[in-house]
Amino acid sequence: MNKFTKLEIKLKNLNVEPLRIARFFYLKGIVSHLVIQKLVYFSFLEGLKNDLLLFSETFQAWKYGPVLRSVFDEMTNCSDLDVMFAQVSALRRSEVIQLLENAYQSNKSLSTWDLVDKSHYGPWQKARDNLPTEETSTQEIELKELFNFAKTKK
Repeated sequence: MNKFTKLEIKLKNLNVEPLRIARFFYLKGIVSHLVIQKLVYFSFLEGLKNDLLLFSETFQAWKYGPVLRSVFDEMTNCSDLDVMFAQVSALRRSEVIQLLENAYQSNKSLSTWDLVDKSHYGPWQKARDNLPTEETSTQEIELKELFNFAKTKK
């Protein structure tokens, strides 16, 4: 049974390819892989807060915060991000663009390390289960934890 099945009943699944979300932030001038990962994460939480599931890929609780492996792999294995993102189709759905824009506006003034610190609460901590911050982990962050965190966040 898919671990998303139970929550998908309550969430509208938008099935957005995560790399398209990363492209949105890249086109805003953000070239840091770390910052893009955090903005994708905060966008995902923004969606959950509004009963929207942007995508079904699971975040992993990496050392510097939640990471989507697909975005990490694509960006890391690319020698030219301009060329790579030019091949990724643009987002067209206004509800998705608005969620991303909200996440961007809420976080654009934060430094990279402030974003990392901000992502180290709630679901990330729980997934790492008291693992020291400096330790590597690929533990998955449960959707249920992300959903509950998003719904209690102001």
